Amino acid sequence: MNGPTIFNIFRPFKTLTLGSLLAFFVALPVRATDRIYAKYGPLETSVSVDSLKVYADTGKVNWELFPYFLFLQPYHQKTLNEFLQMRFGVGSVQVRQSLNSPMGKIFLQSLGEILRVRDGKNGSNALRETLFEVTENYGEFSVFELLQQFPGELQLNIAALLELANRIEGVITETETLNKALENMTIAIASTEPTVNYDDLPDPKQPGNLYVSKRILTVFDRDRDREIEVTFYYPSFPLEDTVPVIVISPGLGSTAVGWRPFAEHLSSHGFAVAIVRHPGSDFAHLQRFFEGEESESFKLGEFVDRPRDISFVLDELEQRNFSEFNGILDVENVGILGQSFGAYTALTLAGAPLNFDRLETNCRPPIDLLNLSLLLQCRALEVPRRSYQLKDDRIAAAFVVDPVNGAIFGPESLEKIAIPIFWASGSADLLTPVVLEQIDSVTSLSSPERYFALVRGANHVDFNPAAIAQFQALDEESLGQIVSSDPDVIASYMSAFGLAFFQVNLARNPDYRPFLRASYAGTIAREPYGLSFIPLLTTEQLERAIAELQK
Repeated sequence: MNGPTIFNIFRPFKTLTLGSLLAFFVALPVRATDRIYAKYGPLETSVSVDSLKVYADTGKVNWELFPYFLFLQPYHQKTLNEFLQMRFGVGSVQVRQSLNSPMGKIFLQSLGEILRVRDGKNGSNALRETLFEVTENYGEFSVFELLQQFPGELQLNIAALLELANRIEGVITETETLNKALENMTIAIASTEPTVNYDDLPDPKQPGNLYVSKRILTVFDRDRDREIEVTFYYPSFPLEDTVPVIVISPGLGSTAVGWRPFAEHLSSHGFAVAIVRHPGSDFAHLQRFFEGEESESFKLGEFVDRPRDISFVLDELEQRNFSEFNGILDVENVGILGQSFGAYTALTLAGAPLNFDRLETNCRPPIDLLNLSLLLQCRALEVPRRSYQLKDDRIAAAFVVDPVNGAIFGPESLEKIAIPIFWASGSADLLTPVVLEQIDSVTSLSSPERYFALVRGANHVDFNPAAIAQFQALDEESLGQIVSSDPDVIASYMSAFGLAFFQVNLARNPDYRPFLRASYAGTIAREPYGLSFIPLLTTEQLERAIAELQK
């Protein structure tokens, strides 16, 4: 497949300013057939599809387009040309499954407020019908083939389009400002810390000296009729003391394979690590969804079943501790690590309850198209509304990466987390954007030991690129929008901070505390993935840093 997906479809709008979009679509009214109409308040204008196709194919601006292009800078003209030349390659089954799913319907309804039919109605149904048609008839399709199949007349809601373009520019600017402010804060904090020669200390990025064993455990929860597979890594026997347990909850559609290096790293340093496969939202389930065998990309019950999976696995490890592991497992002193949907799982177990009131507020249509994690979070409104008791008191420390969290928790829930927490985000994350989904949550935390790390340029799926690449719905270019070009550098940050955090808070080893400092972040940062590290980040600190930056 050789075409872009949702992860880069909005990319051209990043370079279109409010003024240039307005000028292009409301300049001179024209009337003809086979046209794209645009409405802005009482004004309506249109351009013919044929004129746009000639421009896309040859770069020539004919008499019809010429008046519009007087208002566009050369760079904007180039961007428009690139957009019109885009070709899409998505399987028909995948499209039908995605758009008929609850998440797909929410997305189309929001997009349909921008791409309307000319009678002013939301364009979601027409878009769905069009996409079904073109993916059935073409292996790949262009923008123009999409337009040819559109039922009725396409009308752009310019006010909504301008708002989207303006928000994209705003999010880009805010992200860059946040990056710079946190980098400055990291430098300032490092200057106040005790001087440490890290060359004289063991490198936490390097493997430990313990041999690692691996087992695949299958446990069955009869109460929920649910079979759970656990990939379990542990230091080889004999050991003189018990070892803390760390549980990993992968994200939606992820596999245990991507977490193997990190699990082996922790285990080689004296931890037992259990990677849990959540059967209603794992890679196998998502693959079945794309093949038409499942109606939803994840089962609705996963909001509750995922944390219960972790608690059940801990119960099983406690029962098997002496019979299978010589009693070495400390199952009352557990760390949890989660990424994306897995980070939601971790936050829930750490003590953040589902916040249905906040969900109702944040999930009113149309949803924010720039925060795609809302497509997942807002499904929780379909969960029976009750007070779920999902916190597990055995969880003593939580490490979360790019969590889906803002709508489903909010400050009221996150401030209930009292255990040590390490929160990591990537500045290039398109699925859980740092300025829309992460930073307000981080500053809402009240745990007395908390850390925030932001990796400049890191994307959302940097631990399972091999698994994600297996989905035919993602081509190489689109994969690059959600997986960093060199995830090994980012993984090295994860290994260092993850080991140090769990050594201090589970193994009670103070020798690793120097690695939980801003000065250490400065020593391991490698371009192009700059690294900011802030302990105990507050809203007031961040506001001061941004104000200093804007002077």
